[in-house]
Amino acid sequence: MNGKKYGLVFEEHQETIDTVLAEHTPVLTEETDLLIDNGGEMNFLLEGDNLAALRLLEKTHRGRIDLIYIDPPYNTGNKDFVYDDTFVDKTDTFIHSKWLSFISERLMLTQSLLSPQGVIVISIGYQEVHNLVMLCQEIFSNRQVVCVTVQTSGGKPNGGFTYTQEYLVFIVPEEFAPSAMSFTGGIERSPFEGLTLSTFDKTTRPNQTYPIFIDKKTMHIVGVGKSLTERVNDGTYTGELKDFSLLFENSSVNITLSFVDNRSAKETLDDLVILDLWSKGNMLVFSKRLATDIVPVLQVPPVDDESMIEVLSNFVSKNTQIHTRIMSLEKYLQQDFLLPKDFSIADRNAIPKVLSIFEPVETEGTLDLSVAPDLSLYETFKAPSSGQLEVTEMGEETVCLFGDSYIIRERKFSILSPVIENADMVGKAILSGEKPTAKIISSTGKVIMRCKL
Repeated sequence: MNGKKYGLVFEEHQETIDTVLAEHTPVLTEETDLLIDNGGEMNFLLEGDNLAALRLLEKTHRGRIDLIYIDPPYNTGNKDFVYDDTFVDKTDTFIHSKWLSFISERLMLTQSLLSPQGVIVISIGYQEVHNLVMLCQEIFSNRQVVCVTVQTSGGKPNGGFTYTQEYLVFIVPEEFAPSAMSFTGGIERSPFEGLTLSTFDKTTRPNQTYPIFIDKKTMHIVGVGKSLTERVNDGTYTGELKDFSLLFENSSVNITLSFVDNRSAKETLDDLVILDLWSKGNMLVFSKRLATDIVPVLQVPPVDDESMIEVLSNFVSKNTQIHTRIMSLEKYLQQDFLLPKDFSIADRNAIPKVLSIFEPVETEGTLDLSVAPDLSLYETFKAPSSGQLEVTEMGEETVCLFGDSYIIRERKFSILSPVIENADMVGKAILSGEKPTAKIISSTGKVIMRCKL
């Protein structure tokens, strides 16, 4: 076989601009009103079709460009890629071929523009990163092609997964060596040098120095305390960073429980963790600062009353879930909520609904679903099933959370281990030739909710 055995194979497409450029030569027109006089130091901004601009630069700057940065459409299928004046969406059977035709022609032109020591950097998402890397390896066979992961903020939900990264594809000379830069502690390092956790300590990463609280009975992690940075900022630690110690004696913890207004969800959660530790056999030590010393002013012995422990545990469990969900919402909505001491019942009920816009949420209680069954449905759900039942509700619902409104248009529920609650009545009615209404609930009380705006 003489054909190509390895590499990208795709349907090549031609754009209208290809036909135009085959018959016409692009010409630059100067916009004198936009000229900025910089004492003879000139930079040029070319505005127009990028393919035409690259063809023109090929005639004037061949082999003279040191750095090329490309931010192409990611080809998400969500109207971010226009090919030949038409949006390419997910239903287009040539979605990848069109994108590869688009990018390959432009990359081949950039190859001719690049100087011997030049570098190309391309931003890209997960949709085309694998195709792009293989294409670059073909076009730039005499250079290094390296893909670097870049963490994004917040993450982007897609298809049941949340993507917290994008990619940079570097095309560099084989002998490429980045220049050193001033890094942590003033140490000169390569910006691309691999760093390990052993590189840092509490003096260089005080924000990553914090206690982890463990339940002594179950050995489960139940939370974390303030970081060294937070302790320095709030004045609870004033010594040298290198002298800071996280050792606690006699299983006691120095904390002030303060459920007050204008507290962040994380601050309240920290207090709940300490309250949980107290209910599980740990002593609470309330302290105040005198000069540079922390002096215990009140010691509260561990809880030994079983009913009190149950009340505390229920309180901590319920509120921990609420504040953890608020912290998740802060991440998705990219805002901080300063909480009142008691936010409304409506706010509490709205939290899982708003959060379920971004991720599946387990709702409290059960979902009652009334349906007119046939015999097969009755046989399937008369006893708890090991599977799940999917239910979709349509219709607008306005949900208010901390003063902001969200219009939810669709709610999807997954009823885990569904069962007909009134199975005896339904079974008898079916045998009598009637069409009763079956009340289907989750036998485990677990219903997963997902809402759409």
